[in-house]
Amino acid sequence: MSSHLQEQSSIQSLFESMPNYAGTLTQQHGKLPLSFLELSRPTGKYIARIWLAAVNFFFKKGFIRVVGNTCAPGVYWADIEPKLGFGQFGNSEQSCGALVVNVMNHDTYKHAVGFVAEPYMVFESKSEWNDLTDALAAMSSKYRVRNQKVLKSTADFSWRELQDQPASEWLATCSLFLQQTLAEKTVALTGNLNELLWQYHRILKKNFKVRGYYLNDELIGFVSYIEDGSEWHAMHMGMDRSTGDQYPLYQRMFLDLIDSAIAAKTQRLYMGRTATEIKSTLGAIALDNQFLVFVKFGWLRYLTHLYKRFIYRAPAYTLRRPFK
Repeated sequence: MSSHLQEQSSIQSLFESMPNYAGTLTQQHGKLPLSFLELSRPTGKYIARIWLAAVNFFFKKGFIRVVGNTCAPGVYWADIEPKLGFGQFGNSEQSCGALVVNVMNHDTYKHAVGFVAEPYMVFESKSEWNDLTDALAAMSSKYRVRNQKVLKSTADFSWRELQDQPASEWLATCSLFLQQTLAEKTVALTGNLNELLWQYHRILKKNFKVRGYYLNDELIGFVSYIEDGSEWHAMHMGMDRSTGDQYPLYQRMFLDLIDSAIAAKTQRLYMGRTATEIKSTLGAIALDNQFLVFVKFGWLRYLTHLYKRFIYRAPAYTLRRPFK
């Protein structure tokens, strides 16, 4: 996945502004950004909590590091060589014993244990489409009617761009909505989500858009996205919890993004992981995705294999194919 922003070093600047930034490491293709990670909310049995506590301990001590940054998922992909193993990471051998790398494939890598994750979902526009109406017309009647119902049931909602307004008018409210959305997530982001959104806004400038949703002139949700050349990346989404339970606002936000992306002749709208089935009903396709854990020491690699075999369970999901 190419990135116009990555070529301009905007993504690196964004990484450096994140509270979990951990410097860079040398690799034959250049410098790779590193970050720390914290996991939360174990869903398994007691033994899973023990593994989680151990992993978080090693994260905090810097023994395990992540290539890229979990505060900016999906906008950076490292060029990793499958056959070179841990040795391709240069100075990382002196600084940590394990590296976590997200790759968009299910290939096997030397010295790495691969964990299949939910796919990245992407909506690909057709050149003959002019807006959402054309995309819906290309769907089978079942999914066309389903998505039209979403639009009808949320017809009282309106949206407006927020990034050009003073940050004091929207930043705190959107941060609160985002906090509610992330409460059940396994990966714990920074505790200061207000600062997180501000850094996106400050560094990416006109490329970072924030779309606020209103009901009766009250801000009740938002979605943010990055315009990156011919690609858009949906980044953050949050809403008032009671509103989200009552209306299909999640789907409405993505349908509006799809409409805008098609109208702007954007080739691809990356919609992130999670909610795989919902996104597929909107027309998104799945891209293979896995997390590689490159482990320097053989004994630790063996334990990681045991975790994968006996504890880890790949997320289950169902893909829909709405287009004819």
